[in-house]
Amino acid sequence: MVQSQTSLKLTTLVLLGLALGGFTKDLTNSAHNLWPLPKYYTSGFDTLVLGNLDEIKVVINAGKLEPLVMDNLQAYKGYVNESGTYGIEATADPITLTVEITDTVNVLMKLDTDESYHLEVNGPQISIKSQTYAGFLRGLETLSQTITEVKDKDGDVINHQITHTPVIVTDEPRFAHRGVMVDTSRHFISKDVLMKIMDGMMFAKLNVFHWHITDTDSFPIYMPSHPNLSKNGAFSEKETYSQQDVVDLTLHAARRGIRIIPELDSPAHLNSWHYAPEFKDIVTCVAKEDPSHVGQIDPTQDVTYELLKDLIGDIEDYFPWELIHFGADEVVSDCWKTDKIEKFMKDHNLSSFGDLFNYYVKREKTLMSPSKTAMYWINPSTSELNFDEDDVLQFWGSTSQFQDIAKQYPNNRFVLSNDDYYYLDWGYGTPSGGVRANYKTWKDIYYFDLDNSMYGAKVLGLEVCEWGELHNDAVIFDRVFPRSAAMAEPAWSAQGHDYDNLYSIFNRLNAWTWRIIKRGVPSGPISSGYCENHSDVCFGGL
Repeated sequence: MVQSQTSLKLTTLVLLGLALGGFTKDLTNSAHNLWPLPKYYTSGFDTLVLGNLDEIKVVINAGKLEPLVMDNLQAYKGYVNESGTYGIEATADPITLTVEITDTVNVLMKLDTDESYHLEVNGPQISIKSQTYAGFLRGLETLSQTITEVKDKDGDVINHQITHTPVIVTDEPRFAHRGVMVDTSRHFISKDVLMKIMDGMMFAKLNVFHWHITDTDSFPIYMPSHPNLSKNGAFSEKETYSQQDVVDLTLHAARRGIRIIPELDSPAHLNSWHYAPEFKDIVTCVAKEDPSHVGQIDPTQDVTYELLKDLIGDIEDYFPWELIHFGADEVVSDCWKTDKIEKFMKDHNLSSFGDLFNYYVKREKTLMSPSKTAMYWINPSTSELNFDEDDVLQFWGSTSQFQDIAKQYPNNRFVLSNDDYYYLDWGYGTPSGGVRANYKTWKDIYYFDLDNSMYGAKVLGLEVCEWGELHNDAVIFDRVFPRSAAMAEPAWSAQGHDYDNLYSIFNRLNAWTWRIIKRGVPSGPISSGYCENHSDVCFGGL
């Protein structure tokens, strides 16, 4: 296939733009419905007809990662080709897809993993080049989004093509942490559903699955060191994650370029721990008649730290990633007002609740391996904590409260989960049937004024939170998608893009939503069926 003069000029312009530090094309008016927007992207005016996808020649330079790369290529072939029929022959010249990965050893998504990639569709040559396996996945997702269906007069899919070639994308994320938190304590969420959530995350280039495993309501994970915790603390034996379940989830995440952050929330939120007979005496505030008594561990007993050491050891055996989330939110000072605890405080020169809280947090942290990094919730209610500078802090207060927190901890890295924008459960009510805050739409989440809300803090990334009081397997997909994807674009795409083109934003996010539905991941809609078909009327088309 002979490349047109126009395409050659476009290619030259892109390469020149990259050399000068950026390409000035308005990406919101891109020819392909890409989500999230790439950092640098350009397209031409030709069309590459793909024909039978099985006949595309694949060249892989990825060392021992080659089988994993092939598995992903096969999976994505299924994502873009539902019908399996090919009524139009491919472009005359044989099509070749080349994959090159520099790091052919490491698969795990880590804090410092390079997710950048370079994608080109130039004539019959398609290439994805990346430093890492994760970068390859991001490039493959972008490639899949450039592929459109060819339909006959009856609306049946007869082929696939990439329009507006040549396509050149050079891309990397803005933030290293782009996460979704799922609470599996308030309601058990089945393993298969969690896996599908990870699939949807991969399609939006989200890379962190924060697993809020345990809480007051239940202890749904089998811990080899202390089986009685789940035996007595889970809702039922069926609503327990077995060792094999955890292995399956870990492998699934790794294959999708996702790292899991396990959360073992303490010293509060652990009423479910006291159902194990051997630990009933180290949990305070468990009175059933008072819902505010959510269970709080006694920080003065050695058996407390022996238990924590065992559980942290189990967590480290289960999850190979760096971060362990220790919670440390909503600790109630009255739960530590006992004669025994107050005597301990006096004997150890701990003069306040804050001193005792810090004592617990510091002692707990010594129980994890030196290779791990601790993560904690933070808002004004826990601002008395003296965190170490290497601790990662997850902010969960209102946006107006973050400025003071950022000043208090100037050297810590933050994950922003501002509850007035990123709490997906808000608006669905309370367990007792009350009203809880305002629902945040995809548009609210997308237009969160991030640049003016970081206050100079070292922001590691963003994370939406799906708390579990009122979700289950039947509704959780609608809660998580597509609103988590609305956060994904500001978390991935380069600062400085023009995000004011609502018509483009709607069309691209709507296309993403229907794309993942076709791929087997349920999602709620972002507007009415009429607006999906008349976006120019509803969202000011150009």
